[in-house]
Amino acid sequence: MADLQTQFLAFHAEIKLGTYEGKHANGVLREKRDLIINQLKASLKAKEEEGYPQFVKRFNQGSYALNTGIKPIRTGDYDIDVGVLLDCHKEEYKPVELKELVAECIQYTNRDVNVSRSCVTVTYMKDGEPDYHVDLPIYAKSNNEYDDTYYLAKGKKGLTEDKRFWQESDPEGMTSLINDLYKDNDIYEDNGSDQRKQFRRCDPCRQIRTVKLGRFESSSLTIIVKPHLSWRLIA
Repeated sequence: MADLQTQFLAFHAEIKLGTYEGKHANGVLREKRDLIINQLKASLKAKEEEGYPQFVKRFNQGSYALNTGIKPIRTGDYDIDVGVLLDCHKEEYKPVELKELVAECIQYTNRDVNVSRSCVTVTYMKDGEPDYHVDLPIYAKSNNEYDDTYYLAKGKKGLTEDKRFWQESDPEGMTSLINDLYKDNDIYEDNGSDQRKQFRRCDPCRQIRTVKLGRFESSSLTIIVKPHLSWRLIA
């Protein structure tokens, strides 16, 4: 019988973003992120007298912040998630309205900017195919001075009102919580991997993002994900 951990390590090695590839992709994504954020800040500042909300802060989140990046299923199309907090209150704006405002501020000739359910997505194309994209989840706070919660703008045009709402969120807290897990644990695996690395390998989002089309194959194993997300490994 095949050793499950050995097969899992082989699968993980196939999907994880390698050191060289990761540095290259992340370097480009950081550059795109900074260009977009700088344009957003400048555009909002220029429209301050028109009542536009102002930029407060940005923070990395998702797989980039958690070091759980994967190789794209398609060639290229690397991504980074960058949370954006604005100085408005959720009571002042409908969530889709605020995202549309952000999308308007970051339009540029070489970008495809779209409002999706949970963020504003900026895609850079190459030869007619997506090459890189930056997802901008947009946050606001409440006008309740005792409420310091971040609220994520959810929804997009075309969805019913019940799917357009402000969702309580703690993206920075979640990132800190996960990144602080197993920081000082002793090595426990025969192959020298510690619990922190094993935890990242077992990130279900990383695995499911890779095999969401239903099947992943390499020279060493095949993994099939059924509709209810159970796993089957064929060594």
